[in-house]
Amino acid sequence: SMSRSERFERIRLDGEPIADVDYRQLFPRLAYVRAQAEQPEGDIYDVADDGTGRDGWKMLLNAMLFADGRLGNWPKGALEHFPAGMKLRDAIDMLKRKHAPIAPLFGTGLGFELMRHESDMLISIVTHLFKNGIGSLPLHDAVLVARSHAETAKRLMEDEFTLRTGSRCAIVSIEDAPN
Repeated sequence: SMSRSERFERIRLDGEPIADVDYRQLFPRLAYVRAQAEQPEGDIYDVADDGTGRDGWKMLLNAMLFADGRLGNWPKGALEHFPAGMKLRDAIDMLKRKHAPIAPLFGTGLGFELMRHESDMLISIVTHLFKNGIGSLPLHDAVLVARSHAETAKRLMEDEFTLRTGSRCAIVSIEDAPN
């Protein structure tokens, strides 16, 4: 429950400030791999192609991946990120058009399988780091490591994604404490 800024301020690994090494847009990227489709350019969550409502689109896309059947209501907290008057059905149609290659996966409950892949990847990554004397803390689709080990963790995360999916499409970012 610690805020992002608090993590950078309070957590130290091997006596160093931490870096947050994070898979970007992991679930939709895994869905594209599953669909054997080419990854879209840019931010997958920028459905409107104008940078607006990203958090809402992210919530909706992931809810569609986890839903088992038709989504009947807005995901909690998503509606506030959309223009006033936007109907759920219109947003879903827009999302399906933007991500047509993975639209058949929406409503199939695939998200739970993707969550398992995420867990398996992170267990492997944390285990590998540990065996190499690098302390880490898993955090959803990311690991926190001492800043000096961030590039090692990034390469390992990219390699693990490729090993498990056969695709080199993983985007892994490194975030240090804000200055």
